[in-house]
Formats: sequence, C-alpha cells, structure tokens
Amino acid sequence: MNTTASTDTYPRQYSRTQRLSLGEPRNITISPDGQSVLFLRSRSGSDPVNCLWHLDVESKKETLIADPLIMIAGSDDQDLPPAEKARRERLREGAGGITAYSTDAQAQRFTCSLGGRLFIGETSGPLTREITTTSLVFDPRLSPDGSMIGFVSAASLHVITAQGQTQLSIDPADMGESETVTWGSADFIAAEEMGRYRGFWWSPDSQHLAVCRVENSPVQTWHIADPAHPERTPQVMRYPAAGTDNALVTLAVFSHDGATRTDITWDNTVFPYLADVTWTSPTRLLIAVQSRDQKDLVVYEVNASSGAINELCREHHDRWVDLVSGAPTMLDDEQLVMVLDRQGSKRLLLDGVALTPASLNVRSVISAVDADIIFMANEIEHPESVSAWRWN
Repeated sequence: MNTTASTDTYPRQYSRTQRLSLGEPRNITISPDGQSVLFLRSRSGSDPVNCLWHLDVESKKETLIADPLIMIAGSDDQDLPPAEKARRERLREGAGGITAYSTDAQAQRFTCSLGGRLFIGETSGPLTREITTTSLVFDPRLSPDGSMIGFVSAASLHVITAQGQTQLSIDPADMGESETVTWGSADFIAAEEMGRYRGFWWSPDSQHLAVCRVENSPVQTWHIADPAHPERTPQVMRYPAAGTDNALVTLAVFSHDGATRTDITWDNTVFPYLADVTWTSPTRLLIAVQSRDQKDLVVYEVNASSGAINELCREHHDRWVDLVSGAPTMLDDEQLVMVLDRQGSKRLLLDGVALTPASLNVRSVISAVDADIIFMANEIEHPESVSAWRWN
C-alpha cells in the first residue's frame, strides 16, 4: 500500500504549493530590446523561497542571479519592516525570499530588499552586493538610469547612489513635522482599497521624484490586543473606519538631490483620494484623484516644474467609478488613454473615443508605447477567460 499517495491529498497539495503558485514564474520584466526576461520563481513547487532569475531569449538559458539563501545566509528574512508586513498581508503574499524587485529602464540592474536589508546587482549576474543602511528598508526602487535607489525607511524617503552615498533624505522630524506625517508611502485607503501600494515615482530622466506626503493625525486611533498574548501591550494603529476622517494626502516633486521642491495642489477637500500618479515625460505627470464617495474621478496633467495642473478628463458615475490598473496613461505623450464604463462594459478610450467594442471588457492596461496599446480583457460573455490584446 502506498501510504504517501493516499495521504498527499489535493487539499494538502494545494496548501503545500500555496494555491499551486510555487515554482511558477511571477513578477515578470521584459527588457526594452526584448532580449532578456527577469522573473521571480522558487526552485520547486513546494519551495516557498523566491529567487530572481534571468532568461536570455536567444539562447533560452535561465540563470539564477539573486539567491536569498546566499544573500542573507544565516539571517532571518522575516525580520520585516511593518510596511512590508502590511504589503504582504494585502497581497496575500505567502512566499518568502524575494517577493518584489525593481530594475532600471534597460533592465540591466536591479535592486531588492530582504529582511529589511538593501541589495543591488547586475542582471548579467549572478553576484549581488548589500548596501548598508542605518534602518530597515522598504520598497526600494532604482532610478531609470540605474545610478540611484529610492527607498522608504519608517516615515522617511531616502535616495542614495548605487555606491551608497546619500543624495536626498525627506525626514518629517528634520522638517519639523509631526510624528503622524509620512513621506514616500501610500496611505491606508490607497494601499488597502485602490491598489496603489507605492508612494513615490522616479521621473523618466532620473532627475526628480514625485513623493506622497500623508498626514495621519485626523485618522482615528485603534488599540489592537493579541488574545493569544494578553501580557503584550496592545498595538496602536490608525485606522480610517467607514464614516470617520481619512488621512490628508498631498504630492510634491523633489529634485533627486533635494535642491528643489514643487508642491502639487488640487482641491483635495472635494477629491481626497490620490488614486494614481504616472510620469509621461521628464517634465509632466498625470495624477488621478477621486471623491470620497468614489462617484467622481478627475485626471490632471501636472507641470512638474511649476506645479500647475490642467484638467484632462472628468468622469461621473451614479454608483461609483472603478479604478483600472495601468490607466490613466498617455500614448506618444499626446493622447490620453483611459478605461471607463461605456454601454455596459469597461472600454478602452483614447482622448474620449472608444477603441474597443462593448462586447469586450478591459481589465488592465499593460503599456502604451510607440502607437501600440497592450491591455488585458475578456469577452463579456466569458469573464472566466482573460487574454492579452493589442490596439494599434
């Protein structure tokens, strides 16, 4: 009798493989020249530790370029910053090792964090090196030219060179601000409900960063006790329960060395939610803001130098306006790409003109480059089958 086969039931397999996700490629990045593909994957279907891999498209050769077992040998990669723990909970992230990474524009260099420690490496691999920091690192992101790294630490945003020299430090304490202020992180509503998990964005030329400032003082304070450990002090957290005050979210553009700061202002009393931020050129960015009842969405084009805003689109829905990943964005820096409800489905719009039929439901926009828009969609009659589409 084969006892292993009889006890390794489907529910056990499903649990052991984390919903059949382990050992499968994820977090895929394709280089602009199409010659390289980066992705995360564990070594097997029962191994929860993700590594970073490089695929050479021409030779079909896969190379392991970042191995957590080597990078933090003998250390605990679960000593995570609170912000990283919250991110993993929101994403239902059960894997360990490398769960996120960032590359430069050419996908030749990458950065990631493990256990709050910062690492950088070349995609030609397989060597990585640690950059020493004074506190735990969250959400490291390479500048497009690969020369600098921005990351969040506690309530502050920092920018350092690839060699570790400080370029910019936006610290609420140094600015005389309250301990309830954070820079560079998403507010609770954006991260929990809107799918915006980040709070800073590099400009395409690596010269500036758009950075979120969140003032949490209006948000109600909660005290969460642990029934399993009554001896522990309850955790104090700010939680914007329905009907209570939200955090105050604003946006500013900083030069990478901190020499200049430009505050971006809109009517955040009427539109308190900053839903999305996207750079469209070195001097312009799009922001999408939403009303508290989520029935109104406005897209502004922002002059990053002056802070001036220009309304490009205003959408109202009697129930709510859905946010769609990848939109808004610009095609060829001139035409606004949106996904909005029209005739019973979410349709791809270019400067207000529908590009997709009502029989197609657009789920997300992947890219809008060189007159091509790549998006994910399903036939309205077959919501279970999502495919990649291209409009040219």
